[in-house]
Amino acid sequence: MTGTVLHIGAHPDDEDIGLLSYMSHKFGVRAVYWSATRGEGGQNRIGPYKGESLGVFRTWESLASRALDGGESLYGPFIDFGYSKNGEESLSKWGSKEMVKKIVRAIRMVQPQIIVSRWKGISDDFHGHH
Repeated sequence: MTGTVLHIGAHPDDEDIGLLSYMSHKFGVRAVYWSATRGEGGQNRIGPYKGESLGVFRTWESLASRALDGGESLYGPFIDFGYSKNGEESLSKWGSKEMVKKIVRAIRMVQPQIIVSRWKGISDDFHGHH
């Protein structure tokens, strides 16, 4: 089988690694994960990293995961500003049009047959970035 799957998320650790691995290893398709941010606003229990350095660390983790699951990583330009209560807050900081523009750019670059979003954009998604 040939083809491409694009998985879209907000942070580097939002990916469904099982899905990416399954698509890549079982079906041999190109599996790409696009993260809107690099996760610099997240929590960290592993070490002293915060802010930009946490984003670098989470990027390294994401790249290491892609080495195992056979996928690829792409990143948007948005800054993870910490916990967000709703999507409107996130889009007001990131720009709704800018978000759509960057996702469209990722779709055009990757040219997937399948697009997967792990989140629905509702309150059950845990916070507004999703």
